[in-house]
Parts: sequence; C-alpha cells; structure tokens
Amino acid sequence: MAWGRADPPPLDAATATARGLISDIHADLNARLVTRDRQIVGLNQLLAEIADRLTGGALEEERRRDPGAALHWQAADWHAFFTRHPAQSNVPGPEPPRVEVERLATQVAHWQNRVHALERQLVETPPPPPAPAESTPAAPAPFGTPLNAAELLAELTALTQRLPKPPRPFAQQVAYHDPKLWQRQVQGLYLIGQRGLSQQSLIHWLLARLVDLDPEGGGFGRALEKLAENSLLQRTVLELKSPFSSTLIVLSLTADGRRLVKLLFDVEAVESDYERIRRLHQGDDLPAHTLGLLYFGLTAMQRGARVRVLPDAAGDWQPDLWIEHAGASRYVELELSEKENPAKWRNLAAVNDGQVALCAGNATQRARLVGDCRAMKLPGVATDLETLAREFKEQRAAAETLPLFQETW
Repeated sequence: MAWGRADPPPLDAATATARGLISDIHADLNARLVTRDRQIVGLNQLLAEIADRLTGGALEEERRRDPGAALHWQAADWHAFFTRHPAQSNVPGPEPPRVEVERLATQVAHWQNRVHALERQLVETPPPPPAPAESTPAAPAPFGTPLNAAELLAELTALTQRLPKPPRPFAQQVAYHDPKLWQRQVQGLYLIGQRGLSQQSLIHWLLARLVDLDPEGGGFGRALEKLAENSLLQRTVLELKSPFSSTLIVLSLTADGRRLVKLLFDVEAVESDYERIRRLHQGDDLPAHTLGLLYFGLTAMQRGARVRVLPDAAGDWQPDLWIEHAGASRYVELELSEKENPAKWRNLAAVNDGQVALCAGNATQRARLVGDCRAMKLPGVATDLETLAREFKEQRAAAETLPLFQETW
C-alpha cells in the first residue's frame, strides 16, 4: 500500500530507516576524522621540514630536548617558535618564503579546528535506536556489535587528540618521559582493555596502520613489552603444530593493568577474547582450538570483518564465532580434526538459515569437512587457517580486499 500523509510508514520501517541514517552519519564522521587527521600529520611534517631548514636546525635541537615538539603544534606554537628562532639568511639550499611558512601554519590550524568540530559533532549525534526485538535475522549481530578495523582506527585517532596523562600511582611503570612511547602504550591499553583484543600481532598491525609503518618495527613491540616488564600486561605464547603450524602471542591485563585502564578511561576493563575463551570454552585445556579461534579472528579483522568470539545464539548451542564480512553475517565453526560430526553441522545450519560456515586447519582438512556437509545436503562456505595466513603474507598491502572464505557450494 502506498504511504500518504494520512498513512505513515510502519514503526519498524521508520526505526530501521532512522537507524540506518544515523549509522551512516557515524561512519561518515569517523571516516572524515581519519582523513583530516592524516592531512594534519602531513602538513605538520612538511611545515617541520621547512621550519628546520629555515632556522638552521633549531627545530631538531628542540626535538632532542622534547621528542614531542612540533608533533601536534597549532598556529600559536609555530609563531612562538619562529619568534625564538628567526630565519637565518645563511641557510644552504633554496629558502622557502616566510609567507609560505605562515600559510602552512594557518592551514594546519584550520584542519585541526575542523577535526575538533567533527569530534564534537560525532559526540552530539544520537546513537542509533535499538533494533525491534521481534526482528531476528539469520545470524543476528551480538549484543554490543564489535567494531571493524576502520572503526577502531578512527577511535584511536580521536584518542590521540586527547591523550590522557599517566595516572600518578603508575607514573613509574609507564613511559612517562617518552611521549611517543606513552601514546602507543595508551593505544594498546585501549585496544586490550576497552575493545577486548588480545592478539599481539593484531594490535601491532592496527597501531602501525595509524602511522603507515611496518608493524614489525616502529617501536610498537617495545611499548607493550615495557608494560609487561612492569607487571601491567601478561604475555602468553600459544603454539599449534598440526594441522597448521603457527605461534600466537596473547596479551592480557594483570590486576594492576586493569586498575590502570580504569584510571585512564574511567570505566572497568572489558573481558578480552582470550579471557572469554578460557572462561567459556576450556581455553586452557584446548590450547590448539584457542589459538585457532584467535587466529581466525585476527585474519578476519585484517580483511575488514567484524568478529565476536563465542557469541550468544538462540538456544543452548553456542557457535565458535560470529562474523560480518562483505555485507553478510554468519556464525562460523572452527574444526581442526577430520572426524565426522553431523550434529555440529546440523546445529550450525539451524542458526545460519540452513547453511554452514566452517574454518578448517588446512586445505586437505577443509575438503574432507566440506565433503561431509555436501553428503548431508547442507550448503555453505568454507575456509582454512593455512590458506588465510598464506594469502595475507603474499598480499598484505591489499588485505582488506582478500576473501575470507575460499569455497562456496
């Protein structure tokens, strides 16, 4: 029936429309924040190079005394710097005009003001209304839908703009006198204590993407290692020999680490994925399965997916994972053996609108499990940890374009 003035749209449709619009606004604002922040960083770097050349290395001297110098300077800070260090006429090389330096400083200030305005707009935008209770998709999003990598990066960017100071009780246990190291420590604690991440390599990868550096370098490891050395983080090494060989380092907050997170962010630390697996899924007794769940979550997030480990589903049966990727959401089971388990696949299909979604250890094992599901006439998708790892290693730069499932039937 056509809607007119006397016949408004149903409440469910209006709510869904409002939710979609607000979600789009949030996504747009977050994307603009990331873009603006990168523009500010680029302009500041260019301005710093020009200023250092124009003043005969004076900026580099200030950086030796204060590693954070020029990192987030605004126009007033640059004016004060040039007042302290007038331009030298004997500087070798082409001399940039003073008016150009002033123009760049003004442009940096403009973009910083835009970022602050966008942050205020994001805070003032109301959250999307809750979904109607009776609307239940095949694989509904779990409570507190997890963020994908792009959304986490936007949160880290906003956090960097208002970085908290080290709480006094922990001033000697953190990198208080190294601004860059402290920034990375705060970002790492946020990802662990507020977003529940626990895979060290995933945390390094996210921090590296903020500054376009190699996750194997850039001091990310040193920043988090110092927290472990000072009993704020605990490192656990998980190993898998078969059917897929891998080692994964897991980070957990200690009791002191949880207290530090509470002081930094004014809320209690959340349960991490690793802690949830230990509590609900015999994580300590099944280390291979624990590693597999965490590794699949890691590589799925690197491909742009939202991931929830051990989600709550309808009924008594609990799937291993909930994944939203490429516009589709589904529950996924990790199976590292080749034994027949028809009850598992029937239970999975029952909560997945009649389909299965499985992750095996390697391609050989995947073929066997897919054959079992085909014999049961259950359609679905499948992937395996070994193939996911190889594809990411070979195409790291294009990770977000990589498929998550290699097989559909």
